[in-house]
Amino acid sequence: MGSAEAELEPEMIIERIVWPEPDSDEEEEIDDYCSVVAHLRQYISLISSSELQHLIEFWTGWAVLPDKLYVSVDRDATYPTASTCFTKLKIPIGCGSYRDFCVKLGAVVITTKFGFGRI
Repeated sequence: MGSAEAELEPEMIIERIVWPEPDSDEEEEIDDYCSVVAHLRQYISLISSSELQHLIEFWTGWAVLPDKLYVSVDRDATYPTASTCFTKLKIPIGCGSYRDFCVKLGAVVITTKFGFGRI
């Protein structure tokens, strides 16, 4: 995809994600990991094309979809963050319900409309 004007589809994003592996063998940790990864997949699948565009801009710092998108699961974070240089979205493991996950991710993604430090 070379144009920011082309409409994004969820599959276009999901197929480019390099998903992390759980780094623990403990059942509770694996359940939390699987839950947050499932929340991200569901979020991507259900939001509009314009919201997908904002997600990509937050995730990468650009309006153009890269070849690969990386995800990491962070035990210490409260809100999702992005390492745009590495096209990595860091999602907190303890997001709770899908609704809580959406609220937190939506809150940080909206910052792309204003720029860093302008909210």
